[in-house]
Amino acid sequence: MKDRSALPPLKLQADVELLQTIYETALLPENYDELVDIWSTRLEAALDQVGDGLLQGDDALPVDLSESIRFLNTSLQLFERLDTARRLESSTREAERSSFPKLVLDATGKVVWYNGAALRRFGLTRQSTLASLDMDDAARRRLAAEIAALKPAGAPGQDTAAARPPLVILLRGRDEPGSVFMVGRRVAQVDHPDILVLDQADTGWSDAIEAVLKGSFGLSATEIDIVAHLAEGQSMSRIAEHRGRQISTLRTQLKSILRKTQTHSQAQLVRLALSLASHIDASAARLSEPKAPFRVHTLPDGRKMHYRDTGPEDGAPVMFLHGMLDGLSYGKDFTAALWTHGIRVIAPERPFFGAAPGTDWPVADVPDLLAADLVHLITTLDLRNLRLIGHMAGAVYSFTLAGKVPERVKGIVNVAGGVPITALAQFRHMSPRQRTVAYTARFTPSALPLILHAGVRQIEAGGVDRFVRALYAQSPIDLTAFDTPEIGDAIANGVKFAVAQGYRAFENDSYHVVRDWSHRARASTCPVALVHGRHDPVVSAASVEAFGQALGPRARIMIAEDAGQTILFTHPDHVFDALSKL
Repeated sequence: MKDRSALPPLKLQADVELLQTIYETALLPENYDELVDIWSTRLEAALDQVGDGLLQGDDALPVDLSESIRFLNTSLQLFERLDTARRLESSTREAERSSFPKLVLDATGKVVWYNGAALRRFGLTRQSTLASLDMDDAARRRLAAEIAALKPAGAPGQDTAAARPPLVILLRGRDEPGSVFMVGRRVAQVDHPDILVLDQADTGWSDAIEAVLKGSFGLSATEIDIVAHLAEGQSMSRIAEHRGRQISTLRTQLKSILRKTQTHSQAQLVRLALSLASHIDASAARLSEPKAPFRVHTLPDGRKMHYRDTGPEDGAPVMFLHGMLDGLSYGKDFTAALWTHGIRVIAPERPFFGAAPGTDWPVADVPDLLAADLVHLITTLDLRNLRLIGHMAGAVYSFTLAGKVPERVKGIVNVAGGVPITALAQFRHMSPRQRTVAYTARFTPSALPLILHAGVRQIEAGGVDRFVRALYAQSPIDLTAFDTPEIGDAIANGVKFAVAQGYRAFENDSYHVVRDWSHRARASTCPVALVHGRHDPVVSAASVEAFGQALGPRARIMIAEDAGQTILFTHPDHVFDALSKL
């Protein structure tokens, strides 16, 4: 390694091209790729002065941003001002359809959970209650009565929601077009009070309906899109305007749709679409027992922790600690196998992800403070012989948690997991997009909010596909997995889960995954399985093997030669095999 004292200062200049690209990206999210490319060129030019030697401490190789920080801060403020207005609008119909508003109220009338769509449409906050929701008096009385009928934890009887008529209310949005009909359903939770889930009333449109229309009737993607609009109650003229087509063109396409579906009118076509939605929803209901979409755990200081509980209630407990971009979508194969293997997965939402409340924790203390919350959840649920899955960035948190409750943790399985970063060579293995963000987090953290915020803007503007393809540009095996509809949907949902509250979730994780966190690994002594894909574009298999060797006999290294970073989705059997051997 070069003698750092002999190196010139690593300085990033504020040049005109970089400044112009930042401002353009603030206005045009699709320019994010260009911004990252230019930023990467500047940053790598500074770091190329250094060899591939070891990094020494958190302050090693800082890059001087003194000449750039002023305009970086100005640009970030511009991003945030524009976002305030932009987030009130849905950028694409596909984004709207895939993220309908959903919120949950408890027996006190408090809104205890909501998704990003509900946040944007209804202007919800952590203090929102029944009283702060905008609806007419009659709807408010009906909703209050439904909440009053919720059963407390442990109350006898099943009442029943089945005996009560469906609750349908019109909930007003921030503006008139934002008002939607919401359908309420009461959901029982084991050892917890009932909750009331409010979902947007819609046609139940889904990928399954599209598959039927394509497979059974041979409709094209354009024709399916037209049917979806019609099923949502839109007129032909409105659809033509939306698609930028002449009404005569739409009528010609409608005739083709009617002929292929053997229907004779627009009304009959809509009835077909609605009947498909009803049939598919009923089939899904028969195959799965109704269950709350999440559970809520109250921490000692009154904060709420949301977690998913999937698999048989009496299954062997496994805690899933998600990473930055994966979220809580494990894939259908993994989920289905939980019953086969008798495994119950408890998956907490970490702060700032999904709808999980944020915290004001110092970033350096996040793993330890989160572990304290998780220990409270584990002891409350009385989970013993617990196995942990740390997925990608979740590796940091799995080792930290294992060190806090060694008497309850049986072992760790890290899947596509990160490893302690001790050398620049580990950065240089990463594909360009990940490397740029990693360099920024490690060496120019003051610029990280801008880069992350720009990436979030691209995703929110409908660029999930483009964003993911850039991440996996040098990993064909992961791109192939992403092109599989089921896996692609799971990955896309994970990305949306990560950015639901902006860039704060990334900011916390990015700090830790690019540093040497070996002390967290050494704090535990339980068995560890490292399940990794040989073609992972972020963490090299060689780094994983070196990490496993450093852990010693407690570690079992499992490298899949035909997998990449998406190994959880493509090879779930490897994960269950690793769990079985702990």
